[in-house]
Amino acid sequence: MKKKETFINIGILLAVVVLAVVLYLRWDNLMAIFSASAESSSEDAAIEMAEATTTVEPEPEEIPKVLAEDFALLNLDGETVNLSDFRGKSVLINFWAIWCPPCRNELPLIQEYADLFEDDLVVLAINTAEDRTNVFHFAQEFDYDLTFLLDTSGEVATKYRVRGLPTSYFIDADGFISGVYIGELSESLIATYLAEMGLSK
Repeated sequence: MKKKETFINIGILLAVVVLAVVLYLRWDNLMAIFSASAESSSEDAAIEMAEATTTVEPEPEEIPKVLAEDFALLNLDGETVNLSDFRGKSVLINFWAIWCPPCRNELPLIQEYADLFEDDLVVLAINTAEDRTNVFHFAQEFDYDLTFLLDTSGEVATKYRVRGLPTSYFIDADGFISGVYIGELSESLIATYLAEMGLSK
């Protein structure tokens, strides 16, 4: 009887050991499968994250050209001058005043470039809210050969949103605004703006 019980116990023990081995082997397989699945999911997530955060360079947008608004002002001889009179030529509109030191400083440079491109460039030196007599004597004193216009009411300066003097507008031959600069022009600046309109030394 005792031998029979011993055999039964041994049989049970062997069954438990075999079951334990089987479970152990299956557990390893399950863990390997789970690990592989987790790695795959992690890689997929990384790819999705990379795709989501990748920035695509936008196509450069063409900046629309703005047509310079026409105006009519009197010159120093009392004649009416319109901006549209100069269509077909490049135009530099310079808003200035006698009392403004940077304006006075840049006028000789502007005159130099007006002489350099006399056949292709028109300079409209628009004096803002000053007396015609003072502007006339100023132009004569420094022997300027520019088209001086009188914006006595400041209407054109307001139309062109001039916030400070000097302010220069560069208008191409088709009448579109090519560039705007607020402040005193240097030689490199005026050369750059004119070159953009096809005028270069």
